[in-house]
Amino acid sequence: ALAAAHAHGVIHRDLKPDNVMLTHRLGDPDFVKLLDFGLAKMFASASAVKTAAGVLLGTPQYMSPEACESRSTIDARTDVYALGILLFQMCTGRLPFDGESMGEVLVKQVTQLPPAPRAINPNIAPSVEQIILRCLAKTPDHRFPTMNQLREALLDPEAYLMKSPPIAAARSIAPGEAPVNARDVVAYAAAQQKTRIGTAGGNGLPLPA
Repeated sequence: ALAAAHAHGVIHRDLKPDNVMLTHRLGDPDFVKLLDFGLAKMFASASAVKTAAGVLLGTPQYMSPEACESRSTIDARTDVYALGILLFQMCTGRLPFDGESMGEVLVKQVTQLPPAPRAINPNIAPSVEQIILRCLAKTPDHRFPTMNQLREALLDPEAYLMKSPPIAAARSIAPGEAPVNARDVVAYAAAQQKTRIGTAGGNGLPLPA
């Protein structure tokens, strides 16, 4: 959907879960619709969109660094960044950048590397982690240039990693920073008890992320 919008000169600029809806269509129970282009800006094929300095447009937790800084030029790669935030949230259950105030979130978006997704959820494949981190590169030139190239990588993450792209950086998770879901802990304890009762000398299960 974003690739089609970009092909027609439209940048969404407010990509977030509230604007992504699942609906029934043509037998598909999870047909994805992208909504709310209220902040979308038109841009010519030869130049990026011009935005008045000092004007913030979007939701801080999903805004790219250049949008947070209200730079004069914003292009389609700001949507690549926002989609990277969505992918991070889908794979880990948390936002890479959050805070008590809008200002705190904006500062983190501009200055702080995202946490390594696999530090929060080790079940994420290294190739998928690298795709997410490349989307979240602070410098637009270090992200996927187009949505079509991002889509190609997502369709075959291992093939993407085999191309030896530059390793995308991430920050380490501080002790206690990764939240533990109470249901996961209970499920883990029950599985451990079942293993001890039902399997003599069982190796147990890995501790959930």
